[in-house]
Amino acid sequence: MLNRLRAKIKEEYFKWGGIKLEPGLNHIDGGIVRKSKSAVVSIGNCFSIRKYAILNVSENGILMIGRNVFINYGTKINVRDSVNIGDNCIIGQDVLIYDHDHDYKSENRRDNFVNAPVSIGKNVWIGSDVIILKGTSIGDNAVIAAGSIVKGEVPANTLYYRKLGESQMKDISDC
Repeated sequence: MLNRLRAKIKEEYFKWGGIKLEPGLNHIDGGIVRKSKSAVVSIGNCFSIRKYAILNVSENGILMIGRNVFINYGTKINVRDSVNIGDNCIIGQDVLIYDHDHDYKSENRRDNFVNAPVSIGKNVWIGSDVIILKGTSIGDNAVIAAGSIVKGEVPANTLYYRKLGESQMKDISDC
C-alpha cells in the first residue's frame, strides 16, 4: 500500500509540472495548477484540493502553501507577486485570492498590474465566497466569515465578517 501511495505522489508531482509537493498524504481531486517557468510553487504535505479549484502563478510569482491545507471546490488563487498560506488553513468553496489588480490609471490596463503580497497565517478558516484582495495580511487563528471581502490587515484571533454592507472584526481569542 505504501508503495502505491508513493507511486501516486510521484505521478502527481510529474503531472503538476515539477511543482514542489512535499511527500505525505496529499489528496488532489482535480485541482489545477498553472505555473509559468519563472514562478515558484511550494506545497506542504497533507494538502487537499478539490475539483474546479485553480492555482494560477504568473511570471515571477511565488505561491507558498503550508502543511495540512484544504482548498475546496471552485477556489481560485491568482499570483503575480506572492501569496503565502500558513499551516492548517481551511479555504472554503468559491474563494477568490488576488495579489494584484489591473492598473486602471494606465493606458494599457489589460497588461499593467499593481501588485502587493497576500499573507494568510496559520490555522485560518476562510468561509465560502470570500474575496481576498492584494496587500492583505490575515493573522493566525483568524476566521473570515462567508461572503466577506477582505483588504488590509486582519489581526490574529479575529472573526472578520460583513454586517449591513460594512466589515466588522471581533476578537475571538477568549472564545
